[in-house]
Amino acid sequence: MAYDRSLSNLGFAELLRGRAIFRGPRSPSVAVRDSSVESGFTLIEVILVMAILVAIAAMTLPSLSGVFTRSQLRNGGEVVRSAWGKARLAAMDSGQPYLFRCQLKGGEFQLLNIAELAAAGGQSAGPTGNVVEPDGSWRLAFDRLPAGVVFAKGEFAPSQLMDAMFAGVANAAWAGPIVFYPDGTCTDATILLSNENESTIRVTLRGITGTALIGDVGKEAVQ
Repeated sequence: MAYDRSLSNLGFAELLRGRAIFRGPRSPSVAVRDSSVESGFTLIEVILVMAILVAIAAMTLPSLSGVFTRSQLRNGGEVVRSAWGKARLAAMDSGQPYLFRCQLKGGEFQLLNIAELAAAGGQSAGPTGNVVEPDGSWRLAFDRLPAGVVFAKGEFAPSQLMDAMFAGVANAAWAGPIVFYPDGTCTDATILLSNENESTIRVTLRGITGTALIGDVGKEAVQ
C-alpha cells in the first residue's frame, strides 16, 4: 500500500509539472502574430461602420431635405399670418385702417396706417425700406420673410379708397394693399409663397372674419 501511495504521489507531481509547462508564457512570435490579427479586425470594423453610415445618410438625405423645405415655407406662412394679425389688431385699437403691402418676387413686406402714409406725403418707401421725415423719424417700416422664401404672387380684393391713395405712388413690384378696418374686417386676399426648390404654400385671408389660413406645401405653378 505504501508503494502504491508513493507512485500515486509521484504521478500527481508529474501532472502538476506538466500543467506548469502547459501554462507557461507564449513565445514572442505568437504574441506579435495575435496583435497583428487583432489590429486587422479593428480596421475592418471601422470600414464597415463608415460604409453603413454613408448608406444611411444617402437614404435619409432626401427625406431631411423635404422636411426642411416644408418647415421653411410653413415658417414663411406663419410670418405672414402674424403680420396680418398685427395689422388687424392695430386697426381695431387705433380706429384707423391699416395696410399690408408685399414685394412681389422678394421677401419684404410693409405695415402702415392711413395717417402715416398721408404724413409721408404719399411717398413710397425708399431702398432702405423706410421713409425719413424732416425731423429724422421713420414713418414706414419693412419686415421680411425667412431667408429663401419670397412672395411669388398674390390676389387682392380691390379697395377704391386705397386705389386713390396709392394712385400717385404706383409700383409694379409691390402687391396689394390689403386693408384692415377698425371693425375687424379686411379685404379678401390670397398670397402664394415659394422657395428656391419651387415648392409653394398658399396663405388665405378671409375678409369678413379676418381669419388667415395656411395651406399645405405643394408645387403650384408660379407665373
